[in-house]
Amino acid sequence: MSSRTGSHRAPPCLPVLVLVALVIGGSVASAIAAPRAFPGAEGFGAKVTGGRGAKVVHATNLNDSRAGSLRDAISEGKRTVVFDVSGLITIGSSLVVTGDNVTIAGQTAPGRGITVYGDGTSVSGRKNVIIRYMRFRQGDRRGDGTKALNVTDGAGMLLDHLSVQWGRWDTIGLTGNSSSITIQ
Repeated sequence: MSSRTGSHRAPPCLPVLVLVALVIGGSVASAIAAPRAFPGAEGFGAKVTGGRGAKVVHATNLNDSRAGSLRDAISEGKRTVVFDVSGLITIGSSLVVTGDNVTIAGQTAPGRGITVYGDGTSVSGRKNVIIRYMRFRQGDRRGDGTKALNVTDGAGMLLDHLSVQWGRWDTIGLTGNSSSITIQ
């Protein structure tokens, strides 16, 4: 009989199980720390935060520019844009999101929502942008852009429930070093 009789030794696989539990636990903790952009968000842009926690700016009219317009509302970053109006915004030049960490919450528009018409919309060079429930119609009456919705060198975007039509060359253009973008 061995002198080790009655002693208890851990199975050799126990340290591996502890390591696996720590790795899985760490993954769960990081998943909890970074929630999805909204319920149902999927893909590479699912964890984008947009303007969450930032200044809320109200679009109060359908004008192409000036105070209360969508163009004015997206003229800076770190914003969540909500709509107090609904209808057609006819733009005479490209509508450009000019800052990072922006949410354009088209679902907040009353009635039939928001349609942007007349030229292209650009989120090029931007990071951490969410655009939801909007309609973009470039058409051929104004401007000289070639895409109804353009993303060149953009990163971390979630484009959800958009209707994009009538692009002169491309309807949606994802070019350059664009990455981590979801269109759903």
